[in-house]
Amino acid sequence: MNRRTLIFVALSLAALLLGACGGDVTATPVPRVVEETEPVAGTPTAFPTPDPCAAGNLAATVEPVNHLMREFDDAATLASQTPREQLVQVIPSLQEVRRRAEDLDVPSCLATLKALEVTYMNSVINTLIGFLGGADSEAVVQGVALARLQREDYNRELSRLLGMTYAPAAQPTAAATVDPASGTTPPAQTTGALVTNNAAAPVNLRTAPDLFSETPGMLASGESLPAVGITADGLWVAVVSPYDPTQLLWIYAELVTISDPALPVITP
Repeated sequence: MNRRTLIFVALSLAALLLGACGGDVTATPVPRVVEETEPVAGTPTAFPTPDPCAAGNLAATVEPVNHLMREFDDAATLASQTPREQLVQVIPSLQEVRRRAEDLDVPSCLATLKALEVTYMNSVINTLIGFLGGADSEAVVQGVALARLQREDYNRELSRLLGMTYAPAAQPTAAATVDPASGTTPPAQTTGALVTNNAAAPVNLRTAPDLFSETPGMLASGESLPAVGITADGLWVAVVSPYDPTQLLWIYAELVTISDPALPVITP
């Protein structure tokens, strides 16, 4: 796994975010007095026990769950900045937060939120363990992508509970330019370079240089496509779509061979 993949994995992992009061005990038994706030049998409850799932209480109810998520994110950020050979020292802190998240008792309205949180934490931990063990770049990239999607699911569920509108980060797309004279879209301008999949497995073609974007097809093993350019960070290569020559698609650069590494930098 080369330095570019390590940087991408680290940045991807780093891009991934968000009592009781004791009373004195009386030794001498005293007659029990029914307080006004306590329901009397056979009478309506004047001061009901607060419902943790009521709309007005949800912000406080989700806080213990979200606190653990923030704590986990802090530890994951530290892990993303840790050399691979030292990850064995920081992974246990992530596992400890994960265990507390699993053991946290939550009301029924937070069952889904808790499940999404634990699932996300497991994906991050498993990806880091795989990275520590020398997993290939494809497995690590897929692990990072899965964790990011699961984090989005958690954010979406949290927003739903709090009555907020969740807007995930906009994904970049490559737009073709329409020729005003003909009203058609000209073919994408290639560089003469080719992108070839020399691996045994097919590689995803994506509509944007992002692991969240759609996959309209795949580049089969041994096949090539004309290259158009590369992103500034060198992670994604733009190629001419095999389905529509007026459209660009994107391939993760680490998974293919580029015949000319001096591709022009393009901004999606």
